[in-house]
Amino acid sequence: GGKLGMVDMTKIDRKDPNRKKKIIGWIIFVLFILLAISLAGFYFFINRQDKFTGKNINIEFEIPTLVSSGEEFSFIVQLQNNEEVGLKNAELTIQFPDDFRFSSSQPLAVNEAHNAWSLGEIKSKASKKVKISGQLFGEIGSKKNFNAIVTYLPANFNSEFQKSQSFTMAINDSIIDLDLEIPVKVISGRLAEYKITYTNNSRAAIERVRLTLTLPDDLEVSDLNPPATGDDMIWEIDSLESRESQSISFKGVLSAEEGQMREIKTEIGYVDKNGEYNYQIGETSIIFVVNPQLILDLSVNGSTNNNNNTASFGQRLDYILSYHNESQSTIKNMSLGVDLSSKVLDWNSLVDSLGGEVGNGTIRWDKTQLKDLASIAPGDYGEILFSINVEDNIIVTNDNDINFTIISQAKATSTEVVDIEGGSLEISSNIITTRINSRLDLRAEGRYYNDEYLPVGSGPIPPQVNQMTTYQIYWYLKNNANEVSSVEVTAFLPDDVEWADNHSVSAGTLDYDSVARKVTWTINKIPPHVGQLIPELEARFAVEATPTSDDVGKLLILLGKSQVSADDSYTGEEIVKTQDLITSNLKTDPLVSGQGVVVEASSNINSNSNTNSL
Repeated sequence: GGKLGMVDMTKIDRKDPNRKKKIIGWIIFVLFILLAISLAGFYFFINRQDKFTGKNINIEFEIPTLVSSGEEFSFIVQLQNNEEVGLKNAELTIQFPDDFRFSSSQPLAVNEAHNAWSLGEIKSKASKKVKISGQLFGEIGSKKNFNAIVTYLPANFNSEFQKSQSFTMAINDSIIDLDLEIPVKVISGRLAEYKITYTNNSRAAIERVRLTLTLPDDLEVSDLNPPATGDDMIWEIDSLESRESQSISFKGVLSAEEGQMREIKTEIGYVDKNGEYNYQIGETSIIFVVNPQLILDLSVNGSTNNNNNTASFGQRLDYILSYHNESQSTIKNMSLGVDLSSKVLDWNSLVDSLGGEVGNGTIRWDKTQLKDLASIAPGDYGEILFSINVEDNIIVTNDNDINFTIISQAKATSTEVVDIEGGSLEISSNIITTRINSRLDLRAEGRYYNDEYLPVGSGPIPPQVNQMTTYQIYWYLKNNANEVSSVEVTAFLPDDVEWADNHSVSAGTLDYDSVARKVTWTINKIPPHVGQLIPELEARFAVEATPTSDDVGKLLILLGKSQVSADDSYTGEEIVKTQDLITSNLKTDPLVSGQGVVVEASSNINSNSNTNSL
């Protein structure tokens, strides 16, 4: 059999109770040594001669002193490496202002936006440049900001660094020059003149120039020269030659309250070959609305309205011109004038107690006629009164002699006012437009004989008791200056006169209302110059009268007062004219005028009797 192994109990291994602590201590010691080595290495590294600080990377700019809006220029961006170590993977990016148009660069940009460049490696104490060309647009005096950003890696680093630097470029000139002749102060409601001149300052022609005006809404423009190209205030100029100047002028009336200000903006540029508009230069002018230095008011027959005035031929017009100095300065040697622009004024009827000078449709007064005009102190007020008649009638020569108007306006001038720029004053009053009603004339006649001495009536003349005499009544219409419409001529028959139902008209219709005993002649329209260039209109009708014994020694009333009414198509006024009643005296009859007194019946047939009637 085998033997069991025996354990030697005389030898026993004992574990060291501090063994774990000793191992940890050794680990800490080793780590301490490693940390000391690392710190020594780092200390050595940062104290090397070729250490990188990041503080010696400089971005420098070379920019021109004169930059014209729209004219190409160049500038240089330089990256200077003053570090002890070189740079690698350097890249330049420039953030351009919106108004910069890139043209070219050296070296070429690396992106489509043309604002990034690869600079690659830049050795210690070396530099690299980028030259950029382009155009800068904007108003003169405006400043544009460029921001350059450089990213790079130091040669002994794997981390990317970045450096940025900005510079500002001021626009101090333009290839197109604007000269604005715009008043600084205007009086509300007063006409002022405006002019914009633009000049090509470059050495070459500029094609497709575009000028835009932005005007206040309450500026009423007239006499625009040349007219704008389209509906808006935009002008398209095909070509502006080198050193050439062109102008736009207009007149304007600004209606605003005192103390307010308005802006007029002018912008000019050109359209390039790609159809893109290139802004060149813009200017804004401020206009101040000032208190009128002098208030002028003109009235005619008590009215100052511009459009609601009418007058008739032969009417007297009473004018009042008042002036009031509301400025803080004395106005010296002022001249006042009233322009009465019309062909229908009777200058022989002028009544002017001051004796103003008359010429070319204008009356003028100065200190010679009115000594108060020599010096008008602040707050002074004065009036000038005069009158003039509208012509009683006019002689027309052609179809254009229609729709007559009197346009009246006063003007004050002085060259000696302290507080207005230039020391001068020119103020216009309100305009009064007076439209002249057409002269619509009605003539009413009773006849026994016509102008050719032919009988148109019948029966005894003078009229006899119980004997019927027939008379012919004529209405004639003339119309001189304006078309009239809704024309109506009316008259009433007396109770003892009868309608003979014998009538005719050259135009319109004639009716008799037997109940109202009213005769009415109606015409839709009558043109101008009836009775002048074309024949007058005529209506006739017969009436019958049989006197009684009570009528002996009296005149018979054949027709009551005749009246014509019509609407003037030019003035909008209703025209009404009346004619006296017609009696048996027949004052316009060529043969029996004045033989209208009724006599007793006679057995003899009167020599003036007529047994035939029309």
